[in-house]
Amino acid sequence: MKLTPVLERPKAPAQNADIILPSFGSPNALQQQEVPGPTAGEDFLNHTETGQREQRALVLNTQEAQRPYVCLFDGCSRSAGDPARMWNFRAHIVTHMYPKRVQCTQCEPKHTYKRSNELRKHFRQTYAGVPFNKSVHQKIRTDDELIEELRDCGFQCSECLTIYSNAEEVATHFRRIHPRISWDRSMHLVIRTPDIRQEQVSEFEQYQVVAQAMEALINVMRFQQNNRRQNQPATNQNPATLQ
Repeated sequence: MKLTPVLERPKAPAQNADIILPSFGSPNALQQQEVPGPTAGEDFLNHTETGQREQRALVLNTQEAQRPYVCLFDGCSRSAGDPARMWNFRAHIVTHMYPKRVQCTQCEPKHTYKRSNELRKHFRQTYAGVPFNKSVHQKIRTDDELIEELRDCGFQCSECLTIYSNAEEVATHFRRIHPRISWDRSMHLVIRTPDIRQEQVSEFEQYQVVAQAMEALINVMRFQQNNRRQNQPATNQNPATLQ
């Protein structure tokens, strides 16, 4: 049974401060990165899905332990100098993703977010008093679904860049999700021409390549972190066992 959203909310859902037009890294630029040498790190990558020889050409040299790891997307200066921060680095990848993967299944028309916590906040504000059920109210869209949306949908919200198949969906979405802004069709409805659609499909395919390279880089960081732990001297040994 569909739930009815509350008509009044204390405030509108927070706008995503990092919404920008998508800009993806170039695979050709990535291929200029140094190839890891024949180290244990390369052996580790051989056993991972992203550890193919083609991907190993896209990651930083594992022997340069002091070198900060830099995001591989064009124009991004985000870095992680310590392999222990690899999980934060992985979470960073989503900031480069477009369109957004996390979809609210309860709203009509549906709209999307970059992260699950953003959707959860939206749900609690929109459906006051209704317990959020991640397995019911959230959908993680596949790459094929995202490409289909980029290719087939011709309209877009100017505020959050959510894509829809017709103009009325954009208007309904805008009034519900951006209630503090007065809807103006001439300002807030973006027409996605066939050329724009094809360009953004190509950009998303480029994003997939760079994201795979980022996963390979994170695998290198994980290896270095595990190797560091293994090489640390034992500190909790019983003194009697050291005699």
